Amino acid sequence: MKYCQILGMAFVAFGQVGYASTINSPYSAQIFSSHTTFKDRRDANITKQDLDYSCGASSLSTILTYFYNQPTTEAQILEDMALDNMMSSFLDLAQVSEKYGFVGRGLLMDYETLSQIKIPAIVYLNHKRSDHFSVVRAIDSTHVYLADSSMGNRILTKKQFEKMWLAADNTSKDNNTKGKVLLILPTTDKQKQLSNVNFTTITQTQSLLKETTYLFRNFL
Repeated sequence: MKYCQILGMAFVAFGQVGYASTINSPYSAQIFSSHTTFKDRRDANITKQDLDYSCGASSLSTILTYFYNQPTTEAQILEDMALDNMMSSFLDLAQVSEKYGFVGRGLLMDYETLSQIKIPAIVYLNHKRSDHFSVVRAIDSTHVYLADSSMGNRILTKKQFEKMWLAADNTSKDNNTKGKVLLILPTTDKQKQLSNVNFTTITQTQSLLKETTYLFRNFL
């Protein structure tokens, strides 16, 4: 599948009004009460990683479970990948996504292109000299909204995000302007119809920004 065809699917597949649904979905965005703790909001709709090396598996689990409404655990994905305590690659995640009826495609793209994609994306980051996979659930011209298996729901400025995303190892001559992205694409209309559009809705902005500033103050 060519680069433009892949991006076309990611741009258009969920752009039609009413195409995606949250009706009767047990994994729809949570409605928070006044008694909801910050931890509840921070970790809502995310598969938290249980192991040091499982950020890839938990990121894929987050997308399958909370966006596509196809409950899949981190443990299931790790078992299917059978990597023997090793951190997964984009290829590993793409291959295992096929077992659940999806197609995984790894791409290099710039920030502007990423901001136009209509579905969540797994990104490859480098933070404090550590490689890490995270999920971009929403993005605009100034901020990136992560559903991160380690840190929870976080908001980064474009500068903060690019410092981690563009620093991640890649062999492209465009490595100063492009970062690695893995798209998990649907293969059936049913998968599209069951998708949860609320997953990519931007909520709890102010409280998340306050916490994020503390965690990422070195990137300001």
